[in-house]
Amino acid sequence: MRLRIALSSLVLLVLGGCVLQSPKPNFDDTQGALLLGKNGVTYSPFTLDSGTWKPDGEDMKFVAVGKHYLVNDKAKTDQALFIPLTSEWWLIQFQDKSKESGYVFAHIQPEAIYIHPLTCDNLKLNAIAVKFVTFKKDDCFLAAHTTISDFKNLIPAAGPQLMKLVLKK
Repeated sequence: MRLRIALSSLVLLVLGGCVLQSPKPNFDDTQGALLLGKNGVTYSPFTLDSGTWKPDGEDMKFVAVGKHYLVNDKAKTDQALFIPLTSEWWLIQFQDKSKESGYVFAHIQPEAIYIHPLTCDNLKLNAIAVKFVTFKKDDCFLAAHTTISDFKNLIPAAGPQLMKLVLKK
């Protein structure tokens, strides 16, 4: 089954491609951090189209609950857990109502949060990823024993940025 990225605007990001997923969250609130602060913040999503950033969908409001966020747009609410990897690179574990989880990298820059999907096609080509990712047809699944350190080792192989989130002022 394809896991569609839980953050609604990110669905278009993978254009029907499969992203790294797990049947339940691999990380819990104790491993997350409130990167966006404790107060609710709103971000506008943009996707990269032929080299140009274009607005993509509804604004997304991030509301802190514990050490994760509820992400609301007009269509639905999902959860996002930001896990620090380095000062600039974070892992986002997102979860939809089905309780399945998906994973993307976030590259934090002053002007925006750039999203790098962990697509199954790219992971198949990565010698590090094959140690903790299982591939079934077009889908890819995270092993339960995967650690934050495993993801840190994947940063050099991050795929291209295909989306950015810009703070709405």
